[in-house]
Amino acid sequence: MPLMSLITLAPAHEAAIADLDASLFERPFTADALASLFASPAFTGYALVDEAGDIMSYILMNQVLDEAEILSLGTARAEQAKGHACQLLNDTCAVLLERGVCRIYLDVAEANRPARALYARCGFVESGRRLGYYGTAPHRQDAIIMSKALKGIR
Repeated sequence: MPLMSLITLAPAHEAAIADLDASLFERPFTADALASLFASPAFTGYALVDEAGDIMSYILMNQVLDEAEILSLGTARAEQAKGHACQLLNDTCAVLLERGVCRIYLDVAEANRPARALYARCGFVESGRRLGYYGTAPHRQDAIIMSKALKGIR
């Protein structure tokens, strides 16, 4: 497995994240939405990059005081099922803990079993539900709220 490094995302990474996000998700971030996100004082994001500096996996979050919320997590299709997302989550949680974050949240579609399993493997637990949060009628589905306490992971 090639050596991966954790980097902090910056506006210079917006185009690469937009391309990757568009290749992974049915409803990706628009260029304007990403630009706004990267400009927000609450934004924080990280990526695992290979030796050439190519992004293998990324995470976009908002951090407010001692809590962080994952907005998006993605791994390049050719790199999926290699442990990058879990490594990124674990590395990110360690950085967030150093930054004083006590808890990290996310929501995931109930039907997205692979993502739910990934988050569970990385220590996230179901902590709530948003009824009918995803999709449009008649194909609405619940969002599962998952969270992880960061205290004590060092």
